[in-house]
Amino acid sequence: MSSLKENIKKNKMLYIFLISSICIVFGISILLCVFSNKKEVKVNNGDYRVIVHIDFVENLIFSKYDVKFTIGDKTFSLSHGENQDLGVYLNQGTYMLSFEKEDDNSIKYEEEIDVNGNMELSYKISCYYNRLSVENTYFNNDSSDNNEVNDKIKINFDKYKFIDKNYNEVIDELKELGFTNIVEKPSYDLTLYGILNYTFKDQVTSVSINGSTDYEVDNLFNKDAQVIVSYHARDIDEPSRIKPPYDSESAKNVNYEIVVEAFKNAGFLDVITEGTSGDGEDKTVNLIKIGSLPVDINSTYSSQEKVYIYYYDATVKPKEDERISTTKLDLYYARKAFEEYGEKQYKYGFKCHWLVGLLDEKENSDGTYTFKVEVTITNGFGAKYDAVASGVVGGSNANPNVLSFNVEE
Repeated sequence: MSSLKENIKKNKMLYIFLISSICIVFGISILLCVFSNKKEVKVNNGDYRVIVHIDFVENLIFSKYDVKFTIGDKTFSLSHGENQDLGVYLNQGTYMLSFEKEDDNSIKYEEEIDVNGNMELSYKISCYYNRLSVENTYFNNDSSDNNEVNDKIKINFDKYKFIDKNYNEVIDELKELGFTNIVEKPSYDLTLYGILNYTFKDQVTSVSINGSTDYEVDNLFNKDAQVIVSYHARDIDEPSRIKPPYDSESAKNVNYEIVVEAFKNAGFLDVITEGTSGDGEDKTVNLIKIGSLPVDINSTYSSQEKVYIYYYDATVKPKEDERISTTKLDLYYARKAFEEYGEKQYKYGFKCHWLVGLLDEKENSDGTYTFKVEVTITNGFGAKYDAVASGVVGGSNANPNVLSFNVEE
């Protein structure tokens, strides 16, 4: 009887030990699942190892759906916001790789990959209510048998990706992708202040590959394909800009032919001369303009800009309506100089509303004029906006000078 009781007692202890062991193993499994923040799945049935890293961006409220990932005939479920490493083995060949919303295959991203050796890829996934954003952030092919694949780059962007970004950052990103023939192409179209109608220094305008901007995601290019990065730059930084050898004041009493030769030797390509009437010495310089404004000897100019050199010519008889004062500044010439200065600063469009938008206008005791007027400015995209321009104009009818100029938007 006592032997039977001992056997029952031993069996109870064995049962308790087995149950405890099962609970411990089950508990450890749960803990491993809870505290592991990255899943790793491997399927072995091919010659080459393909590792796919998934960086799944988690949404806080909306579009928190799971994604079905397929590579070849192998399908995996990606839980929303959960990063995973997927390892599969595939034979050599071309495989379709796709991501799609778990319960809606109309929201889908697909691309083909060529498997020629061990590969490692990385994708960043973001969910939206009407689309999936999938970005290939890394690609590495260890195959040494296929130089054509190794020497080509599959791009993960289209022609819009780099617009308005800093060109230095764009070039760094293109180099990281593997491009080796990158050309910088600045367009010196920004004003002295480095900003022109909401366009900024070093801002990319286009990126062309092999002379074209009509490329798309997943296009293949050779590593040595020529990539041209075009961007905005300040006009004062243009290497070919020229400092004028004279202004109207320094050219006073100098024979105009000497001044013309000096401007041509400096590099200006289009120098225009015109004889005028006046009280100055014959053949000496009366006024120098570049474009529509008096030349500024402290500024630099493009060699393509027109240089106008007006000189006194005793043979020219003035007409009554052609007399331009060299000492007095009239309102007409002051307004004209003010608006022409604005047009030079805002080359896509600058219009003063002298009739309906004149806020302040007065002739000062020193002969200068002060203006404050409503204006309409057009930017590089054709959009117009209203602003207020103010400033002071001095000088004479023959040589008006904008002393200050400011635009409040």
